[in-house]
Amino acid sequence: MVSCDQPTFTVEVVRLTGYDKRSAPLDDPTVGGLHPGRLQPLRTGSYGHVAADRLSTEAPLVDLTIQFWCMPTMPVRGRPQALLSRYSPSEGGFGVWIEPDGHLSFRIGSRTMARPDLRSPAGLVAWQWYFVAATYEAATGRARLVQRPLAAWGMQSGHALVERVLPTGAPGGVDTPLIFAATSNGQSAPSWQPTDFFNGKLDSPRLFNRALSLPELAQLEAGGAPSDVAGDAFLGGWDFSLNIASVRLVDVSGNEAHGQVVNMPARGMTGHAWSAEVLDISQAPEQWSAIHFHEDDLEDAGWSPSFEWSVPATIRSGVYAAVLTARGESDCVPFFVRPPRGGQTAKIALLMPTMTYVAYANYRQSAEAGEQMSGGADIYGRVTDRPIELGPTDAFLKSHPELGLSHYETHRDGTATYYSSRLRPIVTMRPRYHYWMTHAPRHFAADLLLVEWLEGKNVEYDVITDEELHAEGGDLLQKYRDVLTGSHPEYWTDPMLRGLESYLGAGGSLMYLGGNGLCWVTSVHPECPHVFEVRKGVFFVPMGNGVAGESCHSTTGERGGAWRDRGRAPQRLVGVGTTAMGWGPAPGYTRLPDSFDPRAAFIFEGIAPDETIGDFGLVLGGAAGDEIDRFDLSLGSPPHALLLASSTGRHTNHYQLLPWDTQTFLLGHGGAEDSRVRADMTYFETARGGAVFSVGSINWIGSLTFNEAVNNVSKVTENVLRRFIA
Repeated sequence: MVSCDQPTFTVEVVRLTGYDKRSAPLDDPTVGGLHPGRLQPLRTGSYGHVAADRLSTEAPLVDLTIQFWCMPTMPVRGRPQALLSRYSPSEGGFGVWIEPDGHLSFRIGSRTMARPDLRSPAGLVAWQWYFVAATYEAATGRARLVQRPLAAWGMQSGHALVERVLPTGAPGGVDTPLIFAATSNGQSAPSWQPTDFFNGKLDSPRLFNRALSLPELAQLEAGGAPSDVAGDAFLGGWDFSLNIASVRLVDVSGNEAHGQVVNMPARGMTGHAWSAEVLDISQAPEQWSAIHFHEDDLEDAGWSPSFEWSVPATIRSGVYAAVLTARGESDCVPFFVRPPRGGQTAKIALLMPTMTYVAYANYRQSAEAGEQMSGGADIYGRVTDRPIELGPTDAFLKSHPELGLSHYETHRDGTATYYSSRLRPIVTMRPRYHYWMTHAPRHFAADLLLVEWLEGKNVEYDVITDEELHAEGGDLLQKYRDVLTGSHPEYWTDPMLRGLESYLGAGGSLMYLGGNGLCWVTSVHPECPHVFEVRKGVFFVPMGNGVAGESCHSTTGERGGAWRDRGRAPQRLVGVGTTAMGWGPAPGYTRLPDSFDPRAAFIFEGIAPDETIGDFGLVLGGAAGDEIDRFDLSLGSPPHALLLASSTGRHTNHYQLLPWDTQTFLLGHGGAEDSRVRADMTYFETARGGAVFSVGSINWIGSLTFNEAVNNVSKVTENVLRRFIA
C-alpha cells in the first residue's frame, strides 16, 4: 500500500544483506516498471458505530431518550466532541456533544445541528464520571438534558437539569448510523466519515424510543435494568464489558443492534461502577464496562493496494524490501520471507523481534528529547553524555502525527498507549534509520548488522518472526539446531515463551544476542492479529504508566506488566535479565573465572586470558551498552550456568539501575555506584544436549561487524555458533 504525491513511482524488490547492503533487484516483471501514484489519507480517531439498518423499527423514531455515563479526559478541547450522535445533513438527527468550552449540549433536528438546543450551565471536570441523559418528545417539543456527577463535592456539584420547548417534529437521521465518541462529517451513508472525536471513557450507552421521565432516569442512574424501567421502549443498550477481546459492541436490548469499534479504542477499562476492591477483570467483568476513546488512535491505515507481488517458491528465506522511488526520492519498505511452512532450509533460525519493532513504531519521543536537551533540560543528561541528534525521519514524524503512536508515547489526554499496529507506515523500521539517542542503528537497523555478519561468514539461515513464534509455538523452532535472537527482543507473548521453553526442553540451542529481552507481557488481538497489546501497569516507566484497575489485557484478560512480576523472569530461560539502561560510553566485558572452565573452552578459542571483549563498536563505542542484563540466581538464573564475563564496574553513572530493583527514588544506583549495573555473559547446558549462550546487551550486535568482523566479539559469536550447529 503506497501513498504518493507523484503521478507514478517505480518498485524494485531487493534482498537486504546488511545495514547498508542489498542485493541487486530481483528479476521479476510483476513489480518492475511504473505504477500509478496517488495520495491515500490516514484517518486517526477511535469511535464505535451501529449501522442504520440495525436500528430500524416499524415506525420512525419520534420520541427518544439517550442515556450513558461518560468520563471526559479533555473536556475543554477548543472544538466540539461528540459523545453519542445520529445525524445526516438531509434528514437531521440528534446527539449529545461536549462544546469547545467543556459544557454539555443536546442537539436535535436538522435545523439546529450547527448549534446546541440545550446547553448545560455546569462545565465538565476532567477525569470525573457523569450520568448523562437527553430526552425529546416530538408532539410537545419538550427537550431535557440531565447531567449528574457520580461524586458530588458540594460547592461545585456539577449537577444540571436543562429543559426547553423546541419546535415539534421527528428528530430525523434514521438512515444514518448511531455513532459513539464521534459524529458524521455531514455526508450521507455510506460515504460518511467520523469527526468531532471524543477523548475519554463511555460506559453503558442506551437508546429509547420515548421520552423517559425524571423518576425513570433516576432509576437508570441507580442501576435499574433498562428493560424494567422502559419496557418495549428500550431500543438498544450496549454493554462494553461483553466481548472485550473483540471489536464487536454487544447490544443487550434483545433487538440485535450490535455494533463495532474502529481504530482500536482501549477496552477492558474500569467503568463508573468499579468498586476499586477488585483488580482482576475475571473476578467481576461487569465492572470493566467502559471504553476509552482517543482522537489519535490508529489501528489500520485502510489503504488500497498499489501493487502486488507473489513470492516465488524458489526464493531464499531472508529479509527483503520493496524500494519505492519517485522523482529521485526513495523509501525502502522491509518485509520478511519465511521458509516454506512446515519446512526449513537451514540449521539456524534468525528470530526477528517484530513485536519490538511495532512497540517502538514511529516513536516520537526523539523530537521532544531534542527540544528538551536544546532547551537545557536535564531529563536526558542523566543517562547520556552526548547531544541528542534528530534525523530527517524524526522531523518527519513530528510533522505527521497521523502515523499513529508507539507504546512509548502517550495519547493527547496523557493516557498510556496500550495498542500498536503494524498496518500503517512504520518509518522507524528502515535499514538506515539512526536512533536519536545513540546516533547509531537500533532495533531493525541494528539487527541488519547481524544479517550482515551472517552473510559475511557464509552462514545459511532462515528468517522467522515473533508473530510466527506466537502462532506456531515450539513446533516452529524444533526444526532448528540453533536459534539466534535480535538485539532487542523485548516483547513476548505467553505462547512465545512456552514455545521457547519447549524448544529448549527438547534439546534446542539458543543464542540470546541482545539485551532487555523477554521482558514485557504482550498479547495479540484475536480478531486483528496485526495489533499487539502491552500494559505496563502503574509503574515508573517513562511514557508507559497505566491507570489503577486497568492492568489486565483486553485481548486475553491476563495481567500485564513485566514477566518477572509473574514469576517468569527472563533469567529462567536465558540466564540473564534486564537490570539497567543508559546511553553513555559503552565498555567491553572482562573475563571472569568461569570463562576458564573446560565447559567454556570452545567459546574463548583464540581469545587471550586478559583480553577485554568488545571495547569497541558502532554503537556507543562498545559491546556492553544501551539496555543491559545481569545474571541473578534469585530471579531464576540456572545454578549450573557459567558467568563468563561482565562489564561490572566499567559503566559511568549515565547507566542507571531500573526502578524495580532500586525500591527507592534515591540516588546512588549508577554504573559507578551499584554493582548490579552490568552486562553479564553466560552459558549453560539444557536437557537433551541443548545449550544457551547469552550476552545481555543490546549493543553486542553493533560490535560484530567492527573492523570488517575481525574482532573478538565476532570470534566469540562464531565459536558458539559453529559449536551449536555442529
